[in-house]
Amino acid sequence: MNRTLALFLTLAILVAHTLAIHKDALDAIAPPYDEAHVAFRIARNFVQTGSLAWDHGSPPVESYSSLLWIAVAALGERLNFAVTAFCQTVGALSAMLAIFVLAQFSPGRLAGVIAPLLFVVSGGVAAAAGSGAETATLALLVGASYLAFERRAKLAFAACICLCVATRAEGIVFVLMLLALEIAGALRRPQQPRISLLRWFLPALVLLGLLMLLRHQLFGTWFSPFAHSWVEQSAQRWLTGAKYLGDFARGSGWTILMVFPLYYLVRGQLTGVGRRALLLAAGYAALLACMGGGHGPMFQPMVPMTALLLIAMQESMTIALDSKRAGWPQSTWAMFLVALACSALLSKYPGNLGLLQTEGLHRRWVVSSTPPRLSYQESLGRLGLVEEIEVTQRLRSLGIFMREHLDPLHHVLTPWPGSLGYLSRLRVIDALGRATLPPNAVQPRPWSGEQRADLLAVLARSPEYIVPAINWEPVPPTLKDVALSWSQTLDIAPSDERRLQALGEQLLAFELITVPVPLGNSTNPRAATQPFHLLRRRDLDLAPRLTVEVEGRAFKIKVQHRAHQQQVDLRVVLRDSSGRQWSLEPTGRVHEDATAMMRTSILLFPTGDRAIELAAGSWPADLDIVELRAVLRNPLARGEHHYSSVSEAVVVPLPR
Repeated sequence: MNRTLALFLTLAILVAHTLAIHKDALDAIAPPYDEAHVAFRIARNFVQTGSLAWDHGSPPVESYSSLLWIAVAALGERLNFAVTAFCQTVGALSAMLAIFVLAQFSPGRLAGVIAPLLFVVSGGVAAAAGSGAETATLALLVGASYLAFERRAKLAFAACICLCVATRAEGIVFVLMLLALEIAGALRRPQQPRISLLRWFLPALVLLGLLMLLRHQLFGTWFSPFAHSWVEQSAQRWLTGAKYLGDFARGSGWTILMVFPLYYLVRGQLTGVGRRALLLAAGYAALLACMGGGHGPMFQPMVPMTALLLIAMQESMTIALDSKRAGWPQSTWAMFLVALACSALLSKYPGNLGLLQTEGLHRRWVVSSTPPRLSYQESLGRLGLVEEIEVTQRLRSLGIFMREHLDPLHHVLTPWPGSLGYLSRLRVIDALGRATLPPNAVQPRPWSGEQRADLLAVLARSPEYIVPAINWEPVPPTLKDVALSWSQTLDIAPSDERRLQALGEQLLAFELITVPVPLGNSTNPRAATQPFHLLRRRDLDLAPRLTVEVEGRAFKIKVQHRAHQQQVDLRVVLRDSSGRQWSLEPTGRVHEDATAMMRTSILLFPTGDRAIELAAGSWPADLDIVELRAVLRNPLARGEHHYSSVSEAVVVPLPR
């Protein structure tokens, strides 16, 4: 096959791969990931107010991990483009350009398309291309920097490493690894004529100094949150990071080709380009391991390292293809095709392959060994990507609801601040202290790796609302459910029973409510909705109030509701003279227990200062009723607990 044709085919595969997997349930292009919306909000604030603050009027803090990406989003905002689509386009173009960069490592032969082909069939690369974050751009810059390093292209090298430094803290570490390689090479062969790149590191180092000065002027700190996280190393964090790398090795498909660079490295036959790429990839992996791994579908943090690994694989596989040993080239191509197939399998939903019953094996393959984040299952492969897209869409829908219905001065506490903060425009507090300052801290936490927070101090800030979970669970959680899930996944001391008890006591100050969130990010009041559970501070006094009027055996129940839209069930319980309890059903019949609902899934709208009739009925004449009790409950709430009811129960004694 012609090499140029192969490259254009590779480009088409990347576009098709990205469009095939980065889509929502309606087969439309899915929005960027939730984390990317943090950059979008800061960029909008910068364009509108000239401040890099997360909240209008608040002191600026370094709420996102890439100042360069905030600048890209601000450019889209300034040009009046849809920022989400603009950043997704930049990411997709970066992934496309990375293909041509990888192809330049072996430009004279068809084997030079091995790395580009493996790159585009990688689910992580295709997902990063549509993520709306800077991951694909950093992968491009890492690959371009290494290409310029190997070719001794001085100006291109200086420009690329400057962009690496400006993109993310991981880019700074990568540049420092390149500097170490350059110094080692100069010391190993001091007499050999070789173009030195040492002085071409100076622009990047100067830029790093300027960024530190700018950071100090804007945020009052010299180093990024990424650097400060290094002081919190622990054996548990390294263990989690090692599990993450293990998941990457078995959950990427193409990593079976690692046998080639490792084999030729041991034999001393791997080229210098391959050895250095392998060493850089190992350093990048160690960096992620010490951070406790990463998060994001299809191993997003590993995408820049993927480019380096594929270069090493291509160099070693080229040696295998040139081997004179019988069957060696054919076996190499066969393993290459197997790797392509394995990568493709991870980009599809688990299922059978024709007559082969492989669904069970496929589902076991995509089970992660790392602890999941709150409300996530953290599956590998396509299931993890679908989960991330669904989560982002739910949060975007919730953000639209909050923007339309909540008081703009209220604060919302959530571990998922991105799209919620971008679309709601409310004062959003990040429970993990990445977008906003943690209590008693001078700098936010990094977005990289596993993060925990002092939840007792966070809740002491008394937000008006809390987003306790993001999965569409029809049954409302109990207070114990919320406290336990937050403690285990977010708190700094998840095994401390006293902290768990204190957390539950703080959550008693909140009531659980069910709100109708529009599906599909719609602002149409007639759009389909899905119930979403929130916690609201009780002292806001926004709970609906019931009144009951009784005349003879007939009764009327009215409600006054001064807050936003809310979904409730109505339970009416009658107690007779013998102590038995009867509940009224929607048909008006009585049921001999206290569990049936008289009306279900009622959508309450603000009624102002007046009360509207909610229900009316009567009880049978053969029942000697001495008491009527009415209460509003969260739909499908089970049992009696602090979060089951949403109003004070109204108890009316009846004359006999």
